[in-house]
Amino acid sequence: LEKTISKETLFNLYSVEQFTLKEICEMFNTNNKAINKLLEVYEIPPRKNQGLKPIQRTSISERQLQIIRGTLLGDGFLSFPAKRSTNAVLEVTHSEKQEEYLNWKVSELNPFITKVDKYTVKGRFIVDHQTKDSKAVRLRTVSHPNLNNLVTEYYPNGKKIFSLEILNKINELGLAVWYMDDGHTYYGSRLEIALGECGESTAKLICDWFNSKWDIVSGFRYTRGGFRCYFNVANSKKLVAIINPHFVPSMRYKIQKLI
Repeated sequence: LEKTISKETLFNLYSVEQFTLKEICEMFNTNNKAINKLLEVYEIPPRKNQGLKPIQRTSISERQLQIIRGTLLGDGFLSFPAKRSTNAVLEVTHSEKQEEYLNWKVSELNPFITKVDKYTVKGRFIVDHQTKDSKAVRLRTVSHPNLNNLVTEYYPNGKKIFSLEILNKINELGLAVWYMDDGHTYYGSRLEIALGECGESTAKLICDWFNSKWDIVSGFRYTRGGFRCYFNVANSKKLVAIINPHFVPSMRYKIQKLI
């Protein structure tokens, strides 16, 4: 078998491209025992996982990464599905009213989607001093090595953050996705982006970033639910001019008065 499979070839298949043992055996018409023996002979260290499936060896495109990056600033989060998992998954949840928007994300992120479902969020809203259940839609991706670097960026200490490094990797598409996730209009023709409980210094960082990168002046304020980044009419129009070409039709209500 050593004459058939060189050390360089086996290392590339097993350690770099991370084919499963079954796939490697099928390539060379042999069995697991023989391949494991050759790994010992070549002193190729065992890996922590069982190898990547073909979809996990397919790279996520730059457009898909922008959608993911914008979503992570908004309604998405990354996690490892199990304690022994070596690759992260992306999960995104929207209200049932935004199902068409979620379906757009599903279409854009295929073939990496493994699950799309609906579920009930218990007692999330208050109506006449009573809790009210709401309906939500959710997608989940395969566990994928391309997502692991994003975990390092967005969750350096186990909690999702905003940073200048993260913001500077967002282009017009990523910005549009972020706004579609967390943006809305107030007073008819002014835009806001909900930032959540990010802290005052982070809110200021985001406003400074809008000014330096996009030449858009904004301010921030704290309301129930966290900080918000807000724009006056003139700067709202600037923001809409950037994100409008990337807007999903069902979400245009969020910018309609400024188009």
